[in-house]
Amino acid sequence: MPNPKGNKLKQRTELTPERLEKFLIVLAANGGMVSHAAKNVRISRTALYEKRREDEEFRKKWDEAHQLGIEVLEDEAKNRALNGTNKPIYYEGEVVGFSKEKSDTLMRLILQAYNPKYREKHEITGADGGPLISKVTVYLPDNQRGKTKPTKEKAS
Repeated sequence: MPNPKGNKLKQRTELTPERLEKFLIVLAANGGMVSHAAKNVRISRTALYEKRREDEEFRKKWDEAHQLGIEVLEDEAKNRALNGTNKPIYYEGEVVGFSKEKSDTLMRLILQAYNPKYREKHEITGADGGPLISKVTVYLPDNQRGKTKPTKEKAS
């Protein structure tokens, strides 16, 4: 009688072109979450990473799908920053309505990512705005390399 666990394991590692293509589609759609995409197409992460390591074309497609996934996340962050999300309003334990909540934090992070003028600036200087360190002296131990050691003469 065949081992049902063995068949299930084979199913989770079988890399058909259709399943690999579906993995890439899910990876692009879900923000680049490999575990989620692997589970969705029932392929083990180990088998996918082995395929990625061995197949340059698949690695390029994976990288493209992952980048598309990052863009999905960026689009969602922009949407939440600009349009907000619906937060429930409760009264006596019941939802009685919703309010739109925009995210100032997401807005700030997006601005910092796309425009250097919104990034925090840190400048470290020495006294009176001068350089922090003006001179560095490095002392190396004298390890006697290249020198011959005196030999002891034997008394006859």
